[in-house]
Amino acid sequence: MALTVKDYDPDQLKSPFEIHPYREPHYLVVFWELRDDPTGFGDKYWHEFMYLVSGAKNVLEVIEWEKAHADNRPSATFGLFRDDIMTLPMGREWTPVEGQSLGLDLTLLLHGEIPVGRRLNETNFFEF
Repeated sequence: MALTVKDYDPDQLKSPFEIHPYREPHYLVVFWELRDDPTGFGDKYWHEFMYLVSGAKNVLEVIEWEKAHADNRPSATFGLFRDDIMTLPMGREWTPVEGQSLGLDLTLLLHGEIPVGRRLNETNFFEF
């Protein structure tokens, strides 16, 4: 299976699990670039570049991709999980009452570090 990388827009992209539930693992890779605040207040912020990665043999392949594309920027790899399913011991699943799902992906940091400070991307840029 080939590695597939797509831009990830947390406000526009449907959860990969709504499209292909449980078929393959999905990862979120984020790179941060320190930038000056364009409003002129002089503050700096971390601009986020987010990518949805699938088709990996394992998480190590995704981490290798992250490292190869970091270009000396802070970066991290997250595992994506559905927010409406919790796996219990013995392979049983628990599904909350209908309407409890937030419709968002839950993330688990697998590699890297999240920089300290204000973090913005294209979808939340004007939320200072």
